[in-house]
Amino acid sequence: MKRKITATFLACMILIACVVPVYGTNTKAEIGSFSDVPEGYWAYDAIKWMLDNSIVEGAGDGRFLPERGVTRDEYAKMMVLTLNLKPINPERASFLDVKKGGWQYKYVETAKPYLTGFRTASGDYFHPSQAAVREDMAVALVKALGFDKETPDVGLLSQFTDASSISPNLQKYVAIAVKHELMQGYDKDGKRVFEPDKGLDRASAAQLLYNAFKGNEEKITYEEDKITYDDTSDNLNEEDNDNDSEHESSTVRVSIIDGKAKVEWEKISDSDFNGYKVVISRNDSTPVYPDNGYFQYITDRDTVSAIVRAGDCYNGGDIGGTLQSGVEYYFSITVLYNNEKVAGNVVKARLP
Repeated sequence: MKRKITATFLACMILIACVVPVYGTNTKAEIGSFSDVPEGYWAYDAIKWMLDNSIVEGAGDGRFLPERGVTRDEYAKMMVLTLNLKPINPERASFLDVKKGGWQYKYVETAKPYLTGFRTASGDYFHPSQAAVREDMAVALVKALGFDKETPDVGLLSQFTDASSISPNLQKYVAIAVKHELMQGYDKDGKRVFEPDKGLDRASAAQLLYNAFKGNEEKITYEEDKITYDDTSDNLNEEDNDNDSEHESSTVRVSIIDGKAKVEWEKISDSDFNGYKVVISRNDSTPVYPDNGYFQYITDRDTVSAIVRAGDCYNGGDIGGTLQSGVEYYFSITVLYNNEKVAGNVVKARLP
C-alpha cells in the first residue's frame, strides 16, 4: 500500500538549513535587524519566511551569517531537531571518529538513517567537521519524504556535465530529488552542473528548501566508500509485515489529556527489537510503517508513550505535514525487528 507523500512535509524540513546551535539566541529575530540580509538579498524571502515562523535565529550580533557553512555534525543535529527524533545514546559507536561522550554523538547516531558515512576496511567514519554538501541534502530530503522506495531514473543525471562526480551510491537519491524538483542544477560557465560536493551555506540551503516547499555503493574519498544507512541497522530489510509474524506486536491505547493525545503501548522485550514507530493516518484504518509514514521513531524499548499535539510535524503519509486539531486520526504502533516490521492494533481518536 504505497501512499503519496506530499511536499508539505518540507515545512518541517526547513530546520535542516538554518538551526545552528552555536549561533542561536532565545529572542525571535526580525529580518530587518540583520545587517548582512538587506531587502533585495537573493535569499531574503526564504530567510524571512523562516524567521516569521520562528524556525531560525541570527548570530546574536546583528548578523545572520548567510554564507556560513554547515558542517556534517551540525547537520546531524539539525536532522534530529527537524524530524522530531528521540535522541539515542547507544553504548557502541557506529563511527570511529564520533566518540561516545562528545556533544555530537547522540545526534549523529540518531540521524544516521538520513545521513551518509564513509566505509573503509578498518570501519566506518563520519568526518563530523567536513562540510555538508549538496548530495548529502539530496539523500536527506529523499529519505525523509519517503521517496527512496521509488525506482530511480538515473538517466535524468545526464543533463549535468559533472554527473560522473556524483557518488555512485548516491546517484539514485540525486536522480529522485531532481525528478521531484526538490533539487536542481544550474548553469556555470555555459554548462549545466549539479555540483554534488559543493558545501551548503545557510542562505543557499534555506533558499533550496524554501523553493521546494513552495513548489510542492561507492565513492572513493581518502580511500573510503561513501554510503547511506537505512532506518535502523544494516540488517533491516524492507519486507512488509504480515499476519504470520514470528514476533509480537504491541497493543496501543490513546487517551486525551489536557488538550493533547497521549499514545501508550506495550513494551517489547524480544532480543530482535530495533525500535517503535508511532504511526498515524487520517484516512487509512490500518496504518503501518513505512506505508503511512511515522510520527516518532523510538529505539529505547523502555519508552512506551508519546504525546501528540495539534501542529506537530508528521513524516510522510496522508497527514499533509502537520497534525490538525479537531480531526479524527487512526493511531498504531509498528514494531521494528531485525528482519521484519510488525503492526499492532489501531485506535481512532480525535485530536483536541
